[in-house]
Amino acid sequence: MHVRDKHRACMADFRGSGFTLLEVAVAMAVLGLVLVTMMQVISGGLTLQYKAGKLGRAVVTARALMDELVTEVELRDGVEESDDGSGLRWRRTVRRATPEEGSAVADSELGFEQEYALRFLEVVVAWNESGREKTYSVQSLRVAPEVE
Repeated sequence: MHVRDKHRACMADFRGSGFTLLEVAVAMAVLGLVLVTMMQVISGGLTLQYKAGKLGRAVVTARALMDELVTEVELRDGVEESDDGSGLRWRRTVRRATPEEGSAVADSELGFEQEYALRFLEVVVAWNESGREKTYSVQSLRVAPEVE
């Protein structure tokens, strides 16, 4: 057998195996689509995790601030604002409750002053998310002694 014949026989064996250029191109396109889809799913999951974490911190902050108001012996009417340094801003409001909120009639209608009054308590926690302000608020009512 001649060298050239051996080479042709060897090449004939290889022609049946392997992939064509078209098959490789299609496989690369499918792989690209799968990778892009996976990256988008992972990115979306991380975004949701970040948003949920921010909301979770807001809920815990609001609840802790409300717990402070509920356990205070003397409540003074007013508004207090601050921020925690991590992007959360909060505002606590304490005021006398209105009749629509459940307060009794005014002292002038009773003819005497009451020692206790119903107080409206509100905590609002705000933060920026995707360029928009988000808020979480907690409201409550509490009977507290009148403070001069």
